[in-house]
Amino acid sequence: MALKDYLAMKFNIVLHVFSALLIALLLPGCNTEAKQESDHLSIVQSFAYEDLSSYQRGLLDGFIDSMFPREVSLDQVMGDEVSIRSITRLAMALLFRNENSDRENAIKILWWVLQQQHQNENEKIYGAWKTSVVNDKLDHNWREFVGCDLIIIYRNYKEVLPAELLAKIKDGLVHAAMGAMKRDVTPQYTNISVMSAFLMNYVGSAFDIQELSEAGIQKAHDIHALFHRYNTFSEFNSPTYDGVSMVGFALWRELSQGEMKSMGIKLEQSLWKEIAAHYNPTLKNFSGPYFRAYGMDINKYVSITGLWIAIAMNDETLAPLPKDGGAKYFEVSNIAPIYHLGLSISEPTWQALKSPVKPRFLDQRIPNNIFAGDSVKHATIQMNQNWMMGGLEGNRRPWNQIYTGTIHWMGNESETEWLLVPGDGNTNVSVSDTSMRIFTVESDPGLSGERELKLYIYSSEASEEHFSGDIWRLGNMQFNIHTDLSYNYAEIINPSPKNTQSSISEYYSRVAEISFKIPENWEADNPLIEIFPRYVPTQNPE
Repeated sequence: MALKDYLAMKFNIVLHVFSALLIALLLPGCNTEAKQESDHLSIVQSFAYEDLSSYQRGLLDGFIDSMFPREVSLDQVMGDEVSIRSITRLAMALLFRNENSDRENAIKILWWVLQQQHQNENEKIYGAWKTSVVNDKLDHNWREFVGCDLIIIYRNYKEVLPAELLAKIKDGLVHAAMGAMKRDVTPQYTNISVMSAFLMNYVGSAFDIQELSEAGIQKAHDIHALFHRYNTFSEFNSPTYDGVSMVGFALWRELSQGEMKSMGIKLEQSLWKEIAAHYNPTLKNFSGPYFRAYGMDINKYVSITGLWIAIAMNDETLAPLPKDGGAKYFEVSNIAPIYHLGLSISEPTWQALKSPVKPRFLDQRIPNNIFAGDSVKHATIQMNQNWMMGGLEGNRRPWNQIYTGTIHWMGNESETEWLLVPGDGNTNVSVSDTSMRIFTVESDPGLSGERELKLYIYSSEASEEHFSGDIWRLGNMQFNIHTDLSYNYAEIINPSPKNTQSSISEYYSRVAEISFKIPENWEADNPLIEIFPRYVPTQNPE
């Protein structure tokens, strides 16, 4: 981080503490909350384009250039297949930058976006925007994604947008909020419920629609109560969707009033703290298990939580983002709402995101009825400086976004390597500080015959011959294997989602698929396999 950026951040800390203390002195009823904020020494940073560091500005300009290259006309950008969410954020980013014809182009985009909403009240999709003009996926979440982005634009650029456009935005927001109220998404769908609560409450409060404002604040209370029942969120440890929830809570913090604002401030800090607990700055990755993920290495694909961390660190060497764009680059579009909402993170959490991990064991119960299986799932995680692992018990939903067991370690080439137990709904995984144990779930009565356990490993040194014995040596990591299962095969594969049962979006040249046979009538409380990891750097083999 450049010295001027570091000093600016420290100035923001002092300014925030002074402001909190001043509020405590001047406003009745604010003493407790102001004292809590000053005790936590929050880093609060707002952003303006001209004040961005070169790294922060590069993230925004890179997104704009990817959406709107200089050699392409705006009409070409507003094409039939462009993401309506991404192009809305392009308009927001252009308004934020405000150079040359940026504002005029943003206005044209917004007029076009507002034509792409489903406004038939009799349709289930009512109030959502199309995902794109053609091949519309009819995604209900586009109410919240596009609607919340339009609220940011409406609030920040009222003075410079035409009155007719503002009226059209208002009309679109009312449709979106009414559709969200009709849908009534569960608080366990964390990222969407957080944004839905804000969308309804903001629209109801701003445009005097009482049923909407009441529905929004009620959902906010439900989210708040669910968190405090288990001290976690139902979309547990999701590298992409934790970042969306963070945007949602930042909306509560910045654009809500009263108790919703207060709840948002506290829940945002709680989410930051949980993110830091699962994050390893040495590996620049999160430990599993993942309730929803799109890969095993966020240095190779863009995760929205990684984008938040990159902005907070303001240092490319500390940023958990791909250096060359990487897979799922479109998620960088979230830079636009993040810069408008600003950063709020406690000093201890900020330090934890950049400091080497001290060994720790985490044990968490997670309320989740959305995924089949136990209504309260169970995650165990072991964090170490150069390796980490995690496991999930209680899930029966087969879904490629669920990663039931993971081990990550630092490879020989300073690249993160990993082992994956996919989320096929057929395994429970638990870890201790020294081992990972994989169990089968209770068999369905209708199933019979042999089954198969598949593990996936990425290592630059993996070959098919590594896995037939009871010691697997992969660069800096050694796995001691205890199992009564029969070894079936190991094969080097192309790690596509189809091949790995997991939504791996990043590219790997070689991944090993290791298969074991599970005999009929295997007892669910008898481990299929026990894995004992040992991090042994190759320069000091044992």
